[in-house]
Amino acid sequence: MGGASHASGDPWNGNSAVDAMELYTTGLNYYREHVRPTARIHYDIEKAGDVVNVVPDFAQIWTRLRENDKENVNILYERAKKIAEAASMMANVDYEMELISGIYEIIPNRFWGWNNSREYRVTRGNQVYRR
Repeated sequence: MGGASHASGDPWNGNSAVDAMELYTTGLNYYREHVRPTARIHYDIEKAGDVVNVVPDFAQIWTRLRENDKENVNILYERAKKIAEAASMMANVDYEMELISGIYEIIPNRFWGWNNSREYRVTRGNQVYRR
């Protein structure tokens, strides 16, 4: 969150939230060079100002970080937080980051898998085949 101002008459009094967002995405893109091959970093710009010719005081971006396990996704998340903080300092704006959800590695249920495969049925027309 920055400070809005008129872009042609008073830009020196504004702090652009979009500048911070662009610095954040640039940081994420450079960080991609230094992650494991299994890491995935995605973002989607949700809001980048309302009108042209105004220094925008608000911007919103969704970031999705994926990895093979909890430990490595947490490493990605901690670095993304540092990148966001650095971007906000460079643009002289405030930022908020909210973790919405996290899905970690799968814990297999071997009993359910065994039982399910034992009861697996294939239906073809009117006939039911049991395994």
